[in-house]
Amino acid sequence: LTHAAIYLIDGEGGGHDLVGHLGPKPVERLDVAARRPLFDRLKNGPVMLETLERELKQLEGQRGGAPEKEVEILDAVARSLAEIHASLAIPILGGGDGAGDIVLGVIGLKDERLRDAFGLDDLDMFRLLAAQAGITIENSRVYERMKERDRLAALGEMAAGLAHEIRNPLGAIKGAAQLLVGPDGKPVSWSSADVGEFLSIIVDETNRLNRVVSQFLDYARPYKGDASEVEVNEVVKRTIQLLEAQEGAEEITLEARLGEGLPKIRGDAEQLRQVFLNLGLNALQAMTGNGKLSITTARRAGRRRSDA
Repeated sequence: LTHAAIYLIDGEGGGHDLVGHLGPKPVERLDVAARRPLFDRLKNGPVMLETLERELKQLEGQRGGAPEKEVEILDAVARSLAEIHASLAIPILGGGDGAGDIVLGVIGLKDERLRDAFGLDDLDMFRLLAAQAGITIENSRVYERMKERDRLAALGEMAAGLAHEIRNPLGAIKGAAQLLVGPDGKPVSWSSADVGEFLSIIVDETNRLNRVVSQFLDYARPYKGDASEVEVNEVVKRTIQLLEAQEGAEEITLEARLGEGLPKIRGDAEQLRQVFLNLGLNALQAMTGNGKLSITTARRAGRRRSDA
């Protein structure tokens, strides 16, 4: 070969873009609408310049002259071959129903050293190559559709989880605000320390809401956490404050037994608090009046490792 070019269909199916070539660079794009005669013939198999020339001679030899419309079609196909620097165009066919009626790509070939460069054996080899390329492209398209389906399914699950994650801080904000404002809508008299604690809960939970939404929006770049040294008891204490502010928490007895001298752990305090809060909320929702929720932290008994 002295010339070769490969065109593949674009995402919208409106044309084929050049993805690789050998020899002088051909046209960058083949629009389906503008080159309809070429693509109509490609659906039926390879197109050879020698075949077009023979057909044109046959038309010219007919009595009464060659039909103008058919000559125009042959000329249009020949011009398209010239623009992709090819004397032979091989279609890469495919189709979702297996009919192979969609031109997924075009392989243009030429050997300018010979006029009749390609024989029947060459055509069979090129057809096999195009068939394998078609299978590969179809499999790639199926894989991309599966990835998109899985991504949409994951987004659906994330949306459901997002609703749950948003309700938790909203509930804590509402609970803290209700403690500041009584049933009659008038501010309740609290000490400065208590008011500061309630306002701190509102600010912290508002920030958490913002982080939850940001993590959802950054789905393409999953959140990896913010690892640092964490005091587990401090995380648990904050979680208890949030639980106490939940609606219906006044009917439940919260008992906390926090171990002393616990070592710091490395982790994400926000994510730990979210886990503890979810566990606590599940427990509150499972109890109906006069229930008791016990929360305990302690150093876990270690196991002696054997030398083996």
